[in-house]
Amino acid sequence: MLGLRVSLVEQRLLPELAKVHDLAGLRRFSVGQGVAWPVVEVYKASGLQVSTVAGYENLFRMLLAGRFDLFPRGVGEVFDEFDARRRGMPRLAIDPSLLLAYPYPYQYYVAPSQSALAARVEKGLLAMQADRSFDAHPSRHHGPSVARARLSKRRVLKSSNPNMGPEGERVLDAALAYWLKPPPVRR
Repeated sequence: MLGLRVSLVEQRLLPELAKVHDLAGLRRFSVGQGVAWPVVEVYKASGLQVSTVAGYENLFRMLLAGRFDLFPRGVGEVFDEFDARRRGMPRLAIDPSLLLAYPYPYQYYVAPSQSALAARVEKGLLAMQADRSFDAHPSRHHGPSVARARLSKRRVLKSSNPNMGPEGERVLDAALAYWLKPPPVRR
């Protein structure tokens, strides 16, 4: 989910962003991110102008001050952040037209000395995959944000992740196939 990004912007930029159809068009805009955030490398590798900022709350203020144009956030983050600030920052908006997408897999790490724990985690994940509970987990936790984002209505701008090898494109395509499919009909 962190590799699927929806941008917070100042309202005045919405008409211009609606005209963007590819990464080349997005390069006219600048992106703001935290100083040590790993995603900075992804944006720079995509040729985007990136302003790094110390202090999470400063990113919102600097966005509205025009120091940069976009503050891309994970689909599971953007709506809570927007809702928490919209009263105090009435010019803040969520871009409804673009989805920035890059491979950003979620991984489990265990200490090399913890091989039994690693085996147990793997066994549990494989069991969840076998009984299909693994498939339900992301929808249960991120489904409302995905529905609100209307991902299938957005133009997808794909980037690579310079920290991943050739498997990155496969990871991204799998994530997009999962999240862009229509939601199941509830009866």
